[in-house]
Amino acid sequence: MHFLRDPIWQFVGALLALIAVLFSVYAYSRQRKRKALSYDLLTYTKMVTIGEKLRGKVQVLYDGIPVENAYLGIVRVYNSGNVPITPSDFIEPLVLSFGEQTETLGVEILDTEPRDLNPAFDVDAGHIEFAPLLLNPEDSLIVKALVKGTGSQPSISVQSRIVGIHNITKRPLYMRLYWRSVLLAFLVSAGGIGLEVIGGQLAGIFSLALLSMILVQALIMIVIILGMMIAFTPVSQERARIRIYEKRYLANHSSE
Repeated sequence: MHFLRDPIWQFVGALLALIAVLFSVYAYSRQRKRKALSYDLLTYTKMVTIGEKLRGKVQVLYDGIPVENAYLGIVRVYNSGNVPITPSDFIEPLVLSFGEQTETLGVEILDTEPRDLNPAFDVDAGHIEFAPLLLNPEDSLIVKALVKGTGSQPSISVQSRIVGIHNITKRPLYMRLYWRSVLLAFLVSAGGIGLEVIGGQLAGIFSLALLSMILVQALIMIVIILGMMIAFTPVSQERARIRIYEKRYLANHSSE
């Protein structure tokens, strides 16, 4: 057991202890009951505007309604906690608001997770009010709304009164996934470094050939790289999804 006193093995022990602590923290955060609802503004842009010089000379109609300033917003509302939000939890309904002096011209549910989630809603001026619904962890709904404003870009907010939730936070999903991926990537890289050190020590103890040692080290590096790529895959998928929404729906709407 004399080799355990070697500084290298002491470093490995400290590294493994750190990995165990971080993994315990991660596991605790995943298991701790946390009720939360968040929203994510996927895209929000001006679609129609008439300047002062053209005002009175040019008229833009949407479904027979004159429009001088129109904005297209795509908003995702999702359960960012790890416990379900039930219909009975809603003391006040879920409302997507675009502020005062606005009018919602059109609303469409672009996507839901799961697919059979069918949110019922009513439109009133600059507000979209959703009936109470069941949202399990990571359930979400994505809403597209065309809004008529009076000048400056209307502000978007999501409001409700839900048992166990103090407020509904604006939290981009890709950032939530990013920090989770950072932690997983760190655990993978730290574990890989530990394997590199152990592999080097074992190669010396058993007098492995140089080629064999190089192959082992290369295999460990490949595992580290693949592990980090897998850790960041959810972030990449989410960013790609946002780009798809921008290209598909903004392009389609600007051509209507």
